Amino acid sequence: MSPLDPRWLLVQRIVSSATFKKSARLRAFLLYVTRCALRHEPEAATEQQIGVQVFGCAPNYDSSENNIVRSQARQLRLKLESHFANEGRLEPEIVVIPKGSYVPEFHPREQAPKPSSSRIPSRPVLVLSALAVALAAACLWLALRPRSAAPTAAGLSPKTAFGFFWSRLFQPDMPTLVVATDHTHLITEDRYRRRIPLSEYISPGYTQLVHNAGVQTRVVPPKLDFASYYLTDMSSFSNLVRIARLNPFFAEHMQIRPPRDYRLRDFVGANAILMGARPADPWVELFDRGLNFRYRRDYGEGGTYCVNLNPRPGEQNEYHSSFSGPARTEYGGVAFVPGLNRRGSVLIIFGTSGAIHEVSAEFVTNERLSGRFLDNLTRESGGGQLPYFEVLLKSTTVGDAASDPEIVSYRIVR
Repeated sequence: MSPLDPRWLLVQRIVSSATFKKSARLRAFLLYVTRCALRHEPEAATEQQIGVQVFGCAPNYDSSENNIVRSQARQLRLKLESHFANEGRLEPEIVVIPKGSYVPEFHPREQAPKPSSSRIPSRPVLVLSALAVALAAACLWLALRPRSAAPTAAGLSPKTAFGFFWSRLFQPDMPTLVVATDHTHLITEDRYRRRIPLSEYISPGYTQLVHNAGVQTRVVPPKLDFASYYLTDMSSFSNLVRIARLNPFFAEHMQIRPPRDYRLRDFVGANAILMGARPADPWVELFDRGLNFRYRRDYGEGGTYCVNLNPRPGEQNEYHSSFSGPARTEYGGVAFVPGLNRRGSVLIIFGTSGAIHEVSAEFVTNERLSGRFLDNLTRESGGGQLPYFEVLLKSTTVGDAASDPEIVSYRIVR
């Protein structure tokens, strides 16, 4: 099954919709039977197998007495009808689960309604959003396709701290949202030298707010409707590839959208991976308030730097990028924190530049680099389970080459 399959992408849009937001069981049901269909394994989509694989029934349970699969299938059919009548009304193809079967079918919509002009996105937004999704899918395909010279996907044993860490971020009954950096937003803040909080970033009037910021600061706005574009950097997609290569299940389970298309409700009861610090990733505002290492930006040429709110002996108050001849020392790191309402988990990949973002992602996706650190954290917590944490890393880059990350400091997140 290819992550590029348009049928799989359609189902990903369905399970991330508001219709299915509070229906974790139905999301898992639909994803499971879709995988069976796209892998041409209808024998795995029987009532018995769905009961075991999706709903946790015992392998020998009696389906004549336990009708959970049949009752949930009825609910799933109703939800699909509701979705395609409302949020999915513009989809050219629909998903149907015929009665008497649990294998989904994909049919072209007979008469897809034409969207009204008031709801058509501007061409730049539409084109760049499509390119972003296509590029992300292409990266996943490149990461997962067979390679004769490439190492095989990592075996993630839940018995190791490294495997346990990733199992917390990817769970069968919970979506994993992926939020790439929004460099349009970063450039906008730099241009107007004004912090734009998340509440404004996700508001319907974001474009007008950006325009007003230009008026207030007397900076002439560009003729191009710049705030309507989604621009990101290649480090987000490189990091996406690193994560996808760990396990094919991860690629299938990710939900990827342009960052301004997410809403607060999407993060309730979900895992998430945020690809950058503020302001490049405004969604970090939801999760970094309890962290010791914060990333701030001097608008203009100052760049991004790390603030150590409570320095320990031998630590600095701030960590800025520095040069020594052709070598550049940069700081980044990762934070593993609870999700909203302490449901789910969130991974944040920080850095003072795109290069250190990639180093930070390499650290957390490479067991050779982070395995011992995660093992030590597990022992230090005293509970026998990996705690939430944040870690500050340092790396030296020369040209395109970066040294292995060095751990500067870390904190356990309570």
